[in-house]
Amino acid sequence: MKIDTKPDESKLSKVTAISDKDKSNITESSVMKIDTKPDELKLSKVTVISDKDKSNITEPRIIESSHSKIISVTQQHSIDYNNPPSWVHMTDDLRITLILHGPDQGKSIDFRSIQTKDGRRFLPHWFKKQLPNSETIDRNWLIYSKNKNALFCFPCCLFEYRQSQIPLIANRQEGFSDWKNINRIEDHETSPDHRKYFVQWKTLEARLKNSQSIDKSLQNAIFLEKERWRHILRAILNSILFCAKNNLALRGSTSEIGVQGSGVFLDIVELLSKYDKTLEELISNHTKSLLFDCTPDVSHNEQMSEIIRYVYIANGKVKIEESFIDFIITEEKTGEGLASDIMKKLQDDQHDIQDARGQGYDNGANMAGNYRGVQARIQEKNNLALYIPCASHCLNLAGVHSASINAEMKHFFETVESIFKFFSRSTSRWTTLMQTLKVSLKGHSGIRWSSKSNAIKPLNTQIKEVYGVLQNMIANSLNADTTSSAQSLLKNINLTFLFYLDVWNQILGQVDRATKVLQMKTLTLDKAASLIQALKNSLQEFRNTEFEENFTRTSTLVNTLGITNTSMRFKKRKDWNFDVFINQLNWRYEKLMEVAYDFGFLSGASLYNMSTIELKKAAMDLAMKYEKDINCAEFIDEITDFQHVVKSIIPDHIKSATVIELLQLIQDYNLKESYPNIEIVFRIFLTMPVTAATCERSFSKLKLIKNYLRSTMGQERLSNLSILSIENEVAGEINFEDVIDEFAAIKSRKVKL
Repeated sequence: MKIDTKPDESKLSKVTAISDKDKSNITESSVMKIDTKPDELKLSKVTVISDKDKSNITEPRIIESSHSKIISVTQQHSIDYNNPPSWVHMTDDLRITLILHGPDQGKSIDFRSIQTKDGRRFLPHWFKKQLPNSETIDRNWLIYSKNKNALFCFPCCLFEYRQSQIPLIANRQEGFSDWKNINRIEDHETSPDHRKYFVQWKTLEARLKNSQSIDKSLQNAIFLEKERWRHILRAILNSILFCAKNNLALRGSTSEIGVQGSGVFLDIVELLSKYDKTLEELISNHTKSLLFDCTPDVSHNEQMSEIIRYVYIANGKVKIEESFIDFIITEEKTGEGLASDIMKKLQDDQHDIQDARGQGYDNGANMAGNYRGVQARIQEKNNLALYIPCASHCLNLAGVHSASINAEMKHFFETVESIFKFFSRSTSRWTTLMQTLKVSLKGHSGIRWSSKSNAIKPLNTQIKEVYGVLQNMIANSLNADTTSSAQSLLKNINLTFLFYLDVWNQILGQVDRATKVLQMKTLTLDKAASLIQALKNSLQEFRNTEFEENFTRTSTLVNTLGITNTSMRFKKRKDWNFDVFINQLNWRYEKLMEVAYDFGFLSGASLYNMSTIELKKAAMDLAMKYEKDINCAEFIDEITDFQHVVKSIIPDHIKSATVIELLQLIQDYNLKESYPNIEIVFRIFLTMPVTAATCERSFSKLKLIKNYLRSTMGQERLSNLSILSIENEVAGEINFEDVIDEFAAIKSRKVKL
């Protein structure tokens, strides 16, 4: 028989060829001639049967293709493999899917909880059969259906039972549940019909898995074509991720592979093709905080970085995340204009401004202004979006201000920078210096306070060597400019300079360590507040010592160097710049300390030390501020009970337990249902921003991605590559298999995308 079909008529079709004789006499299968091209049988399945007794059919002849497997995998989500009564219509597709999946025997079911009316139940050891030699074999064909509380024979349910009386175990609608006469399953497994269907099951299973069917060549061609495109797309996606992660441009001056100027992406594809034959052939947490900051790019566009801070709980683990969302081009400079751009972007991203519980920006007037700044404009829309200035930026500004109000301090830092420039601007001077020093000198910036620590530390530890090099240059140099400059520097290195150098080395060391901690994205307000308070206490203690140790060390150094100018205009005064620095810290961190105090009773130490009355009062004050988020009465009851729970669960660690550790305790012990309001308050507190350093890190990526060689890059590409580069850990975990499967299936059928 010859069947001619058009391409459109054969898509997703199932063709059965049967002669016009007595269909009841169909017995054996024969070969049907199909006169179509491979492309014309897209996703088709053909069953071929000859003209004899139908009642004697022993096995359907099914053409199995890779696409059949795809359909079967998709259907697995809607098939209950442990419930044969749900297999009402045993079609070829269903039979193939069941065979490829295999029987779900239900061995994991707790049989002790399922009994019949007479108190009997199924016993797990019936899944095995004991042989006369005491060995046991598994009855892999046996299925226990929990829904039916009955046994079924998998192969007998797959194929239509042709006897007039169908055993219950082979009946898909009934099943066998006579546990008193369980020995009947031994009679069934030794019956000829069971053995016949068992052999058919195993034979067809092997053929399906080995693709041994009558259209084997067509199936293999489609399957290989699909795998080819899967492999190609996977390599292309990995190449794109590699370029994005390393901030490399994708495009070149030509789109032809193997041509000079084709770009990094095509060069990577060409490189992989040398080792890859396939390529060679191709050639919503609701609670969150907002972080925004601006910087110009290489094209002189103002780019605003958008970061969202939130608490992420996955697999029972609590983490604080600050995720990059986008770069936004803005032409606004005022607080009103910037706030408008921010709220528009949040609306476009489907982020509700009412979900924000914190704002984190630098201390610029247009961002931090109390009346017209961005934070004020957003608080008009949502009064719970508390503004907390960037802790790291505040510390930097406090240091810069305290070092700039005193003329002697300005002169000191200018001298430090002059020493560095004197050597660094001449290669011969730098070479002479580095022959003596172990660590090179560094310059510092007037606005980057952390750079001052990097400049002071190597100079303080090697001042003797630097002083000696300057003396040698004065004595041996033939260059008048070098001699005069060295003499000027030696004149400035006096008792006052050396005293300041020793003092600032100690101060900046403490400040630099605090700055680095304050830039951590996982830092919480309670830890930041403790860190700032510890820094203030250290400075206050240092101030009260009247610099006795520093003055003694400096005097000894002056005598060692033979400095004759020992006059010191700076007297030992308590009102030096320490008071200015401490006052700056007090008012710049006022808001941070206020919020940390409001939530302070939630720490482990407070839960341990506070009385019940004090705890209830603190809880009531906080609940009144966040009445939109928590129930006041329930929260008060929860916190008093939670205090006792924490003491009993972690008695040895309660004093040192932080908020994030307590939230982790709630997750570990599944206490959220009992303490929902406490869990919400914990998440609000952990969401509060501490620093805007994540925005600054995104600017570093911006300069790498959009450099002077890629200055014409579009905004959409910039944002997409920035997301892949900044969030490279998340990008590396993306599973492309679903996309690859769809793409490969389409390409293998030669359908245009």
